[in-house]
Amino acid sequence: MSLRAGLRQALRISQSQKPPSSLGNSGLFNGKGLNSTGHACVISRSFNKAAAGDTDGRSVHKARGKTTGKGTGKGTDKSKGRPPFEHVDHVSRFTKGLLPDGQDPVKTFKAHLKDGTLTKSLATSCLKTAIRQERFDDGLGEAAITWFWNEHDSYKFPDDTDMLDCMVRFLYHEGKEDRIWEWIEKKSRKRENVGPNDRFAWRADTVRSLITAKAFASEDSLDSALETFFRAKSSTYSIPVAPAIVQVAKLLMMPATRLSDQPSDVEFKIERPRWPNTSLELWEKFLKNIDAKRDVSEPFRVQLPLYRPDKPDPFPFLKYSRHLASHPSLVQKMLKRQSLVPWLARSRHAEALLRQEGHHEDAKFLEEFTQELDTKSEEVREKYNMRREGRRKKAEFGDLNDLPFKH
Repeated sequence: MSLRAGLRQALRISQSQKPPSSLGNSGLFNGKGLNSTGHACVISRSFNKAAAGDTDGRSVHKARGKTTGKGTGKGTDKSKGRPPFEHVDHVSRFTKGLLPDGQDPVKTFKAHLKDGTLTKSLATSCLKTAIRQERFDDGLGEAAITWFWNEHDSYKFPDDTDMLDCMVRFLYHEGKEDRIWEWIEKKSRKRENVGPNDRFAWRADTVRSLITAKAFASEDSLDSALETFFRAKSSTYSIPVAPAIVQVAKLLMMPATRLSDQPSDVEFKIERPRWPNTSLELWEKFLKNIDAKRDVSEPFRVQLPLYRPDKPDPFPFLKYSRHLASHPSLVQKMLKRQSLVPWLARSRHAEALLRQEGHHEDAKFLEEFTQELDTKSEEVREKYNMRREGRRKKAEFGDLNDLPFKH
C-alpha cells in the first residue's frame, strides 16, 4: 500500500471513530437549531407554500444594504455564496426549535421572563410551540414585545427573524396592530452614517411580518395586506420596503388550486390565485410601485400579470421570455438562481393560458423554452452537487497534497 493510500485510510478511520458527543447538541436553546430564511413564521401548510421556492427579498437585499463594518476578506452579503438550488425544508424550519413535548410554552416563557433568564432563542421556541398549539389567547405577543421593546435596533437579520415573525403574528391575533406600528416607529439609536437598510432593519422586517400575518388571516383577499404595504411606503418614518415588496409579490402569485386535476388537460397547468378577491385597484397600485430600475432579474412586472385578479395576462411574460431566449448570458445567470423553480412553474402557467386563448404558436415557443431551461438547470444542479461533494470530502479527509509526505 502506498504512503498516500495508507494516510487516506487512517484519516477515514479516525473520522468514523468520532464519539457521539462530537456530533453536537440539538441547538434547541442556543439558537443553532433555528433555521432562519427570512420567511414569516407560520406553521400552516398554506404558509409553507408561500415561503417555498422564491427568495424573500434577501437576494433583492442589495437594496437592503450590506453588512457594515470592516470586512474580513470574505463577502458579508448573505445573499452571496448561497448555494443555487439548495433545498430549504420549510416544514422542518417550523418544527425545529420547538419545546420538548409536555413543556407548556406560556408558562416557560413567563417563568424565564420573571427570573431574567429569557433569551431570544428560548423565546422563539416558546412562541413557535404556542403557535403549533394555537395558543393565541394567552397574551404572548404583548409579553414578547414588552420584553423586546427597547431592543428594536439590535434586531439582526436573519438571526432574529423567526422570533419577530412569531411575535407579530401573536400581536395581530391579539388585536394589537397599533402596538406593532408604535414599535416600527421607534427611533433608531444607531449612528446616522449607517445606511437606512441597516439602521432601520427591524422596521422593514416587521412590516413584512405584518403583511404575512394579515394575508393568512384572510380567506380570499389581500386587501388588508396591501394597505399595510402602502401605509409603510407613504410613512414619514424611514421604512425600507424592499422585503415587503418581495413578500407581497409572492403572496399575489401564490396558487391555491389548479383548474383541473387531470395532467392531460390544458387547465392542469393553470393556477388559481390563493386570494382571488383581491381588489384590482390595489393590485394595479402595487404594480405601479415596483421600481423598474431594480426589478430587472426575473421581474415581478412580467410575472404578476399572470395572476391579475380580473383576467390573467400572459403576454408580458411571453415577451420577456422571448427576450431571454435571445440573450443566452441572461439565461446562464438565471440558471444559477433558486428562483428558477417557481419561474418554471409560472412559465407553464403562462403557456397554458396562451393555449387556452388559442395562441398555439406562442404557447409552443414557451413550452419549448421552459423545457430548455429545465434541462439546462439539471446540468447546473449536477455540477453544483459534484463541487459540493468535492468540498465535503476535502473538509472530511483534508487535502492530501498539503501533507508533509508525498507519494
